[in-house]
Amino acid sequence: MKPNRRIIGITGNIATGKSAVTAHLRARGFRVIDADQVAREAVRAGSRGLREVVKRFGGEILLENGELNRSRLGEIVFNDPQALKQLNDTLHPLILASIDEKIKQCRETVIFVDGALLFETGYHRRVDEIWLVTASRTHQLQRLQSRDGLDADQAKKRMASQMDQREKTGRSQVIIDNDGTLEELHEKIDKLISGLGLDKAGSSTYN
Repeated sequence: MKPNRRIIGITGNIATGKSAVTAHLRARGFRVIDADQVAREAVRAGSRGLREVVKRFGGEILLENGELNRSRLGEIVFNDPQALKQLNDTLHPLILASIDEKIKQCRETVIFVDGALLFETGYHRRVDEIWLVTASRTHQLQRLQSRDGLDADQAKKRMASQMDQREKTGRSQVIIDNDGTLEELHEKIDKLISGLGLDKAGSSTYN
């Protein structure tokens, strides 16, 4: 990483509201690298990542047009911890290398990296600090079922596939509780930006 550059990781378990946090940061003019988008690029049709995934899980995870059938792959990995580990072992090195390359290409001195698995992949070691977005289990379930059309059992399985939120809390520098309104969430982010000397996107007052 370049000197005098601050890399801040934004993480949180599924349906805690990371996307709302990063949307507000973007609205404030900050550069946010989305690990989910990088992951989608890693398995686009014809990519090395997709070829590796097909080797692991077979052609049944492909659509007729050669693209990844995300629903089918999700059915496999979220019902089999070993399959999920195999998928992560296959894709995470490609995804992390791509994130590093995107950071190198950035000219801003403050960059946010949005990723649900920053701790699980070890990427937290490559950032200067972690902002963890949290929510109660009740809110997670409600949001996940509403957003993805899952039943309660499916939602709980996806939640259980991630590191416990309490463990992440103990390893993060900043905790952003998202059990309130969107307006309240924006106020919390604005205070963090101001308190850390990040009032101006792309620059900061830290030494």
